[in-house]
Amino acid sequence: MTERTFYVRVEDYNQLRADILMCSKDIIGVLKDYGRINQIRTEKIEKIIELKKAIAEIKNLNNYLSQKIPIGKISTKREPSARNVRRAVRGAPAEQEEPNPEINLLEEELKEIEERLNKLNA
Repeated sequence: MTERTFYVRVEDYNQLRADILMCSKDIIGVLKDYGRINQIRTEKIEKIIELKKAIAEIKNLNNYLSQKIPIGKISTKREPSARNVRRAVRGAPAEQEEPNPEINLLEEELKEIEERLNKLNA
């Protein structure tokens, strides 16, 4: 069987060339982004390997330190019981928190801005 050849007439060949060039430009941009992504991936893998090495070194040093520290009972300070804490809270006068000067400054600025907006809207 013989092949038939078909021809297609191109009306605006300049626009077609421009479209092809734009597609080529987009493809090159995608390839550049892909190269950048691959570079970031390799850097990420290198950083993960460095982190794993650092963690392994920390574990080794921690084991060494735990072997060198003498074993013994460490006395800790007892925390007050919940009952004593409740009594202390009831007996203590209520303290009022002083407002932060930075917050006051920001509130003043906010009021000024709102006043300006009201003047503009009026």
